[in-house]
Amino acid sequence: MWAWEDTSKDRLRSSSELIIIANDSESSANVSIVNAYEKYGVDVIPVSDISRLSARLAA
Repeated sequence: MWAWEDTSKDRLRSSSELIIIANDSESSANVSIVNAYEKYGVDVIPVSDISRLSARLAA
């Protein structure tokens, strides 16, 4: 993730985003971990909501 922070600051990659897919098939994603990622601008998407991701990846 620290490498991502450096990458996201590069003006040529300003529209890039880091997306993490959280496995919530057996239990929900740990809220503390999700909050920590979101603090750094990382989008955490649960597997159960993966359809939300398909449009963004197709862009």
